[in-house]
Parts: sequence; structure tokens; C-alpha cells
Amino acid sequence: MKKLLVIVVVTGCALKGALMGGASVDGTSSTATAGPTASQQAVNQPTAIPVGLSEYATRFVRWSNELKEKCPAGPTAPSPDYSSICINKADSAENLYKSVDEKSNPQVQEAVAYLAELRKSLKHWDATAAAAEAKRDRDYKMSHDSEISAHNASGLLSQLGAARTGKITSTLISFDNRDAGYVAHRVGMLKQEMPDVADIAKGCASGVGTKDLCDLAINRDTYFAKLMALQFDAIVAERLQAWTNTINGMKDDGLVAVVNYNEIGDLKELGAELGGELGDIGKALGQTNTKATIAAKLEQLHRDFLAAVKSKESTNAWAAHAKDAKFQDAAATKAVRQIDGLSLVRIAANDPTWEVIRGDFNQPVQRNRYVWALMRKGGESFCRLYAFTVAEDHMGGGRYGEPRVQVDSPPEFYVSTCK
Repeated sequence: MKKLLVIVVVTGCALKGALMGGASVDGTSSTATAGPTASQQAVNQPTAIPVGLSEYATRFVRWSNELKEKCPAGPTAPSPDYSSICINKADSAENLYKSVDEKSNPQVQEAVAYLAELRKSLKHWDATAAAAEAKRDRDYKMSHDSEISAHNASGLLSQLGAARTGKITSTLISFDNRDAGYVAHRVGMLKQEMPDVADIAKGCASGVGTKDLCDLAINRDTYFAKLMALQFDAIVAERLQAWTNTINGMKDDGLVAVVNYNEIGDLKELGAELGGELGDIGKALGQTNTKATIAAKLEQLHRDFLAAVKSKESTNAWAAHAKDAKFQDAAATKAVRQIDGLSLVRIAANDPTWEVIRGDFNQPVQRNRYVWALMRKGGESFCRLYAFTVAEDHMGGGRYGEPRVQVDSPPEFYVSTCK
């Protein structure tokens, strides 16, 4: 009865092996069905359980079949979730093989071939896992290094981003530092961040970094050259803005500071001072052939200013600003007449009396008279309306000195008719 049971079990297993495309009980090949994928080779097909062999041989083939189900072998076989199970079972099967006497049996040899292929797969899986772990470590280090580089080069990356959009949000000059030396210093500081941006580009080549950041890093030289050109245009515009404001002031109110009028009204003087400064800044930014560009901008400013002055020559500034000035004073008139280069056309004070200015102990220090004066300058086709403060210093004993025009801030005037 015991022998009959073994025959039934073996026969059932042999039938299963035949259906799976393995060898038949007598060792001949049977027709194999297609595996789940093309990469699963015949070595992974279950082997028919041998009949009439020793218990060790039978157990060895059975174990190999169990392994084939859980641990398919071959160059394209996927790594199982727990390869340690495959290793342990393979070790047990190989140890059992040492006790098998029928080593030349075809079914036994088929199981041995599978174990050999499994060992190759285990090495391949280990190597793949090690390579994946090494890649994760490299990617983490590259990502970390890229973040550090991006932090260190934040200033340059911001400027490169502005260059990419073509919109400069901040220039390389400040209110207090506007010369070429300061610009060259700022450019040098940006260039010091270039190595960090180059490191970011290396990380991008390995797949680390966002698309936006990698674009800036990889194309850093192109964007930097564009940045220098945009910075020059922005600085020129910023430096000329004061003169644009002067022109706008003339267009709106007909008012201009004497120093600005003298400079912008003389193209040669304007080019000598501002043109030289902007040319030096252009060199600091690596720009060439800036002289013609600057000269054209300055010439346009000059023309716009003269046109604005011309548009105001018919304005009666006295009526607009000094209509309430009705009081005459000989001392104030005397002081204004002493101004070099200007001839007096009309003068009047705002108030009938002088304002006494007193010191810390309420003692008189000086007295002031606030007047409007319409003046003419030789060679001009219009008159200038000034607001002057005429002062007399207290000499003691109630006496005051000679009247003088007191200048506390840069003088300015309105362009006016001479009426």
C-alpha cells in the first residue's frame, strides 16, 4: 500500500510537469507551452519528478521546482521581493544535492542547471541593488550639493533669471554708489558665484534640479552676457532719469534748477561729464562701442529740454506765481541788482515788512525779505522768475548791514515772458 501511494503521488507530479512543458517521467522532452513572458526560459519550467530514484534525488528535484515558482532565474528574470528566501532555499537544495547518488539523471541535471542559473541571477540582483543604492546616494549628494550651490549663488541666479526675461529689477548701482568702480566691484562679486552655478549644471546633467534652475545653470554664459547688456541699458536709463525729470519739470511747470539748466542746456558739457561716466560703466560691464549710444541719448535729452523751454517762453510766470507780491523795498532791490550775469526787470516783496530772525537768547541775528524777481540773462529769448531771500545781518544797536541775496539751496527759476 505504501508503494502504491508513492506511485500515485509521483504520477500526479509527473502529470503536472508534463502539462507545464517539462520532461516526462522517462526523461524525454514534452511539448512546452509559452511562459508568461518571453524572458522566462525553459530552465524555469518545473521538472518532472523522477521515478525509482532515491529519496534524496526525489526531494532535490521537488525543492528545485518549488524554487522555480518563487525565484525564476535568467538574465531578464525580475528580482523577487525577498531574495534572501531564494538564497536560503538554494543553499538547502545544494546541500541536499551532495547526498544525491543519481547525479547523471536528466531530471537531476535539469534541477542543477536551474540552480546554476539562479546563482547567476542572485549575483545579478545583488549587483543591480547595489548599483541602485549607489545611484540613490549619488543623487542625494548631488541634490544636496545643488541646493547648497543654489543658495551660495542666489544673487547671480536672480540676475540671470532677470536677464532671461529681459526685465532688470535692480541695477548694479545704488543711490550712494553710482560710479564705474562700484559697478566693476558688483560684477566681480557675481562672477565669484559662477563656479557654484557650474556645479548646479553638473547636477542637471545627472538629472538633479528643476527645469527652470537647470536652464539658468546650463545657459549661464549666454544669460550673463545678456545680463551685462541689459544692466548697461538700465543704468544708463537710471542715470538719465534725473535729466528726464528735469525735462518733465520744465514741461509741466516751466521750473528748473540753475545747475541743471546750465548742464543739460550745454550738450558739450553734458557729454563731457555724464558721457564719460557712462562710458566707464559700459567698460566695467564688458560693453563695447558705447560712445555712440550714449552720445545719441544725450543729444536727444538736449533737444527735448530745449523744446520744453521753448514751449514755456510765452508763459506769464509772474501772473502764475508772484501776483500777490506788491511791496517794494530799496535794499532788496539793491541786493538783487548785484547778481552777476542777470539784469533786473521787475521785483516785489511778498510782505510789507522784514522778518527778524532771532537766536537762542531771543537776540536779533538777521532780518529777511522774501521777494520775487523777474530777471533777464543775455542771449536768452525769455526771462527768469526767481524767488529770493534778501538778508541783512544784525550789526548791534538796532543796526543792520548791507543787504545780500541769501542762497540756502540750489537756486531755481521759472521760464517766463518778460512782462
